[in-house]
Amino acid sequence: MKKYDFFDFDNYNRLSPEEPVSSSLYLNEIVKHFNIDFNNPVHLIENSWAEIAGENFSKSVHFNSISDNTLYVKCKNSSVSHLFRLQGKEILKKINSLFPELHLNKVYVTLQ
Repeated sequence: MKKYDFFDFDNYNRLSPEEPVSSSLYLNEIVKHFNIDFNNPVHLIENSWAEIAGENFSKSVHFNSISDNTLYVKCKNSSVSHLFRLQGKEILKKINSLFPELHLNKVYVTLQ
């Protein structure tokens, strides 16, 4: 049994035993193994949540998921949750302008 079975060492032809494994090849194998798609809007929203939510909300409201045209977020306290719901339409407009294929129309906020 291989220690790192998610990396296909058998298909990597090294020139000599001393040559290290290419880091880009290794990272590409990890990305493929975990099915990470850097063009997926959900991953892009996660990575740019601070810009989307703004400085006031990004620290206490965290992106959770997207399902059925609904943005799901988690919030640290009820007062911030209420303020975020009031700004929800503006957040949805911002996300829909960046990712029109999502067609988001609702925000669902849960407390952590």
